[in-house]
This record gives sequence, C-alpha cells and structure tokens, in this order.
Amino acid sequence: MTILNWEEKYAIGHPIIDQQHRNMLTIGNQLLLSLQTNRSKQETLQVLEALIAESELHFQTEEELMYRLGFGSYVNHKIDHDALKAQIKILMRECENDRVKAKNHLISIVRNWLLEHVMSYDKGLGRFLADRKTT
Repeated sequence: MTILNWEEKYAIGHPIIDQQHRNMLTIGNQLLLSLQTNRSKQETLQVLEALIAESELHFQTEEELMYRLGFGSYVNHKIDHDALKAQIKILMRECENDRVKAKNHLISIVRNWLLEHVMSYDKGLGRFLADRKTT
C-alpha cells in the first residue's frame, strides 16, 4: 500500500523542488511500508530520519528561494512549514511508542502536505517563480 503516488499535477515547475517533493513522497511511502510490515523500530526510525532530513533540506531550499526573491507569501509559507515540522516530530514519538497511531498519522501528514500544502502554497510559489523565470 502507498499513501499516494506522484502525479505530474503536483509539480510546481521548479526541477529541484519537484524532485524534493517526489523524494519526500517516496520516503513517506517507505515509512508506511515499514510501519505496516512490522519492521524493527530501529529500521522504521531510520526511514523516518531520512524523511526528516529530506524535509529539512526541502524546506530550507524553498525558504531560501522565497526570501531571496522577496516572495510575498514567505511568512505564511514558512509558518506552514513549521507546522509540518512539528507534526513530523510528533510522528517520531509515535513511531517509538504506537505503530498503529503512527501509521494513521503518517497518512494524514502526507495527504495534508501533498494535497493542501503543495497544491496551494507550493503551486503559488511555482507561479511566482514562473513569472520571474527563475529555476
């Protein structure tokens, strides 16, 4: 089972950001598989740490780009990133203590991130970048 599969409709038109989005979705699906197949806690936490590292890199990439170019929605976008980081930290505790709860929370986080954050915040950033022709 996967949470969601990457579809081109999720692309924002920036190759680095789009690749990071694909990577995060791939790792999220690996984490779901780890939770569903009762892999060891250590293995599951390693996958979660990979998701955290990719998320941190991605958020840093977007935030630096938005700040450098004077993106008007920078503050709100960063606030949403911070909220997603907080959810991932909660997920870390759940992975250590309650796999079922962690699995359900992971599905919720990824769907929220992909269907709400990417399709609204990141699509807005994509339009801004396209107008500036910045890649």
